[in-house]
Amino acid sequence: MCENYTENHLLQLLYTENQTTETEQISDMLQSMPALAGTFSQWKETLHSLDEVSLNPHPTSVSLIMEYAAKLHETV
Repeated sequence: MCENYTENHLLQLLYTENQTTETEQISDMLQSMPALAGTFSQWKETLHSLDEVSLNPHPTSVSLIMEYAAKLHETV
């Protein structure tokens, strides 16, 4: 793995998409670089906050989407 870690590497770690070796290397990097660890921590908090958000679309929006989907189905 490269010695320069990008935000993409942090995102992959956040979503557990790294290989085991990469995860260990990035975790070690986070321990030795407080600024990077801070960024990662903020991202984890943001992801956790997003998981708690409840989305309730307006009924009109749902209706329009359903009408559009029905029209698409008719043309197929």
